Amino acid sequence: MASFSNPFSFESNTANFASSTSGSFVFGSSAVNSSSALGFRKKERIDKRRNKCRTSSPLHTSDAIGTLSAEQAPSGIVSFKAKSDGEKKPLSNSPLPLTMVTRILNGIPQSPHFYQLRNYSELTRNNLISAWDRIFEETVIEIHSLQAMDFWIRAKRLWKTIEELQNLGYNVIALRRRLVDLGDIMTELKLFQFQIKGLKTKAENHRMENNRLLSLIENLQALAKKEEDCMDSKLIEATKLENELPKFDAAFAKLAIKPI
Repeated sequence: MASFSNPFSFESNTANFASSTSGSFVFGSSAVNSSSALGFRKKERIDKRRNKCRTSSPLHTSDAIGTLSAEQAPSGIVSFKAKSDGEKKPLSNSPLPLTMVTRILNGIPQSPHFYQLRNYSELTRNNLISAWDRIFEETVIEIHSLQAMDFWIRAKRLWKTIEELQNLGYNVIALRRRLVDLGDIMTELKLFQFQIKGLKTKAENHRMENNRLLSLIENLQALAKKEEDCMDSKLIEATKLENELPKFDAAFAKLAIKPI
């Protein structure tokens, strides 16, 4: 309690401790004092640089907190968004408004706005809405009835109808996806048909070349047969002449022994 009676007792004790400590260090080594002084001046320069960076930085504490979400902000801190006039307003954490489903067509939730029908009377508008609902259902039925042979012609009309339904706010994602998937299959089918056509063209070329070679072979075989017949006839003639060779030997012997 004696320490509170004198308000300067803490400072005086601190000063005495600092002087005694300083003296002891001086007595021990003068290099310690010089290094401590250099370290103190270096710390002052670092603090000045930090203060300068803080004052020149465009970010402030309020701005940094404003970028945090409700879950990221510490307890007791409310997120704010700065307005143009400098007034701070708490950010709303309410979820986004949900679109109300007004009907389900072919198992697909729908919430069309029918903005284009706003100027019609209620009776006319209701009739047109019913008609567009039927058009949506008929479009789904027509997609189910598509065939590969006339797909592209019918798909072109369906794309236009789907675009009109989309402009009225109908959910046509499933319809568009189905047409895209069917179009991909038809594209693959077209590629396969093109490959088949190319292979058939190459096969036809090979068939024609085979016929040409067969025809050439037949002609060569005919020529070979003709040459074979000629060879046989010549061999027959040569055999006949060979059979007549002995008469020359008899004539020679007869003439040789004949008196001169």
